[in-house]
Amino acid sequence: MRPTISVYNRFVSYAIRENLSYPDALNALMDKAGI
Repeated sequence: MRPTISVYNRFVSYAIRENLSYPDALNALMDKAGI
């Protein structure tokens, strides 16, 4: 799965803002989405 650039940039900025590693940020976003 390859996200679009804008989605990826938003994800990276979220991870940096929340001071999370990428896997942790991904898990946090999936928890919020209920996946």
